[in-house]
Amino acid sequence: MDVIIGTGNEHLDAMIQEDIKKSGIGHVVAIVPTRRSLVKKINEVSPEMIIIGDDLLGESNNRGESDVEWENIIEDIRRFSYNLRIVFFCDRSEDDLFLAKLTTFNITDIFNEGTFPKDYIQQLDQEPNFKNIIRFRNQVEKATEDMKKKKVEEEIKAAEEIIVSGVRPQEGRVIEKIVPVYQQLIVQPKLIVFASAFEGAGSSSMAKLFAEHLATLNLHIGLVESPYADPYWYEAIDGEVRVKEDWKSWFSSIDKDQVIRKGSDIEVENVTYIIKGPSDLLQKWSLLKTAYLIGYARQIPIIVYDMSHNLTHEHERIILKQADHVFITSTFDPVRVNRSVDEYSEFRKHIPPEKISMILNYSTKELRTKYEDKLRDSFSITGDVYHIPYVHEMTTALIKGCSTWEHIPEDDEFKKELKSTMAILTEKVVGKELLSKLLPESKRKRWSFFSKK
Repeated sequence: MDVIIGTGNEHLDAMIQEDIKKSGIGHVVAIVPTRRSLVKKINEVSPEMIIIGDDLLGESNNRGESDVEWENIIEDIRRFSYNLRIVFFCDRSEDDLFLAKLTTFNITDIFNEGTFPKDYIQQLDQEPNFKNIIRFRNQVEKATEDMKKKKVEEEIKAAEEIIVSGVRPQEGRVIEKIVPVYQQLIVQPKLIVFASAFEGAGSSSMAKLFAEHLATLNLHIGLVESPYADPYWYEAIDGEVRVKEDWKSWFSSIDKDQVIRKGSDIEVENVTYIIKGPSDLLQKWSLLKTAYLIGYARQIPIIVYDMSHNLTHEHERIILKQADHVFITSTFDPVRVNRSVDEYSEFRKHIPPEKISMILNYSTKELRTKYEDKLRDSFSITGDVYHIPYVHEMTTALIKGCSTWEHIPEDDEFKKELKSTMAILTEKVVGKELLSKLLPESKRKRWSFFSKK
């Protein structure tokens, strides 16, 4: 049996080596001076046993940080060798939480009294035995919960980094549409969320209207469907006539850990749709997969994310946290508003108020006069509220799978009002300076006028 020793105490290392040699239970192939070199040496020589100690030199002298480092190292070791026998030496009490955690890593030899008992070699010469660690497992339930919590925190941190920085898919660039160089230079990446305060409030309609409006500014816009919402967009944009027979969505590829291929997005009226397929089940979907979805989509400068009515879904919280702005859609329906108040209040606990705007859908002058103050009170709204009337043309556009703006005549007063509102929302999201660079000279005055209304 090949053995690696690394207790952090040269005299103790020498004693263990001598005891192993005299007993004939194995052969010491290496003595390591640091924790970092331990993993490397295990990879090199593939021992059957390692005898390690609390005092082996690590990255920190702080007890808490040292424990976390040991957990990470042992977890790494277990990834490629679950049956490697790990012997841990330390000077700690039996009820130490860290020792309980060690038992969850299939470690059955823990010597915690600062010295080895006389019969320790006999124990190591026998098969691993669970009875040797029973006394350390009083806190195993708490240890397991702590480790789960730590894994969740690590997953959230990794997901946040992916969403913020973006990642390059294995295939490289997978978005069909090429972003113009000038946009790459002047457009800072944006993640804009549209969410409904309750089911049927119209976040999807508003997301589409807003994305199509941004596309008229010659911006490259991506509309991403939430993985946690019921499939909607494939049918809404008439996906069946737009994709090839072997089409596979980004969601399906990410869920199955497969490579995303070019042609998986759908281009409609200059908006790039990244949406679920009608038969996508997403059985393995996770927080990290959501992060990769957005990370890959960062090839598009501005992402509009349709969250639907999943404001309080635990995995959507990371999207809300990283979003540059969140538009919440509601209607004046008093029953639905009252039912959604508690959920909306929970959502607001995690998002700075300056990142939130409320859009009131299907608005009329009468509803605005009669109910706006009551709705503001219900949702505790102190900032601006944006009113969108019923857009008949949007229904037509959805049926035909094309842009809403095409179906409204240019000289229509309603279209002017709608554009005015969209102009204000756009300036709020991308900023006045960027708009001045994107808009043709002839339109700049008009946009400036709208933004002051």
